[in-house]
Amino acid sequence: MQLYFVGSQNLEHDRYMIDKNVHRLFSYADKPKKRLMMYNDNSSKVFMDSGAYGVAHSNKEITLDEYIEFINNTPRVTLFASLDVIPYPLDVQTAQISGEQSWNNYIYILEHVKDKDKVVPTYHYGETNYFLEQILNGYNGYKPPYIAFGGRGGVHSKDLYPALTNCLNKLSPWTSL
Repeated sequence: MQLYFVGSQNLEHDRYMIDKNVHRLFSYADKPKKRLMMYNDNSSKVFMDSGAYGVAHSNKEITLDEYIEFINNTPRVTLFASLDVIPYPLDVQTAQISGEQSWNNYIYILEHVKDKDKVVPTYHYGETNYFLEQILNGYNGYKPPYIAFGGRGGVHSKDLYPALTNCLNKLSPWTSL
């Protein structure tokens, strides 16, 4: 298992994490270029979250082409979350729409990046199993080596556990959990 430390820390904390080879997660929406440069010559891994949650709850905007350019021009990052769409407010209709938009964004990104294996699709709490199965089945013969599971701010753990159990059960034919 690999763990990635997340949080906006001061430079002293980042230097400590670099010294300890701690894997790090940054949010693209926060434009972390300066912090990311600190990790250039380090053996720790860097995961870049698209920042979709922050974008869904603010006036920020991220375009697919801008994000793809960043992916293609930032070789230091180990993995990039696909630019997903958060179902907000969460209901059946927004979950359906966000699942479709997230999948379409993922396909578009795959068709335009240099290294498909660096792009991680996200399945969100509240979306139907159809979207998880779509990710697991892949696109044009390509299956992602990683999948992210997005929870929901404000959803109680007692509600998230059954959803996670469902996801893990769906994964069992594809992996050895």
